Amino acid sequence: MTGFDLFARARDARAVLLEAHRVPPIGGADEEGRGIAFALVFDAGRVLVAPGSPGGRELHAIALESADDVPSNAVPANEEEPWWRLLGAPLVGAWCEEEGAAIRLQLRDDADAPRFVLLRREGASVRAALARAPR
Repeated sequence: MTGFDLFARARDARAVLLEAHRVPPIGGADEEGRGIAFALVFDAGRVLVAPGSPGGRELHAIALESADDVPSNAVPANEEEPWWRLLGAPLVGAWCEEEGAAIRLQLRDDADAPRFVLLRREGASVRAALARAPR
């Protein structure tokens, strides 16, 4: 995964998730939990998670300098699965998986009913879903 260090820094800072935005496919089905990218807003910064090169397998994480850098067609995902459960929680774990095609995030400490979300590349889109703890 290109840009994983952004999540490592957010994890080390125990950055709190404030907002989530889903970028729906242009002209495609607007399916909850899936988009061509996700913009995650933490109190310590913003990260856009998107597929890498066409035909590739990797996800890319890109730092967004300001709210103006969130794609203009992004829709708030704060009330969608899995984000509504995670707003206000600190990022305490991040793992790159599937040879860079997925990232697993842990929000909330182990003692505070942790939740895990998996962002996985599926073709030209990204799917977000609650997941199990890493093994």
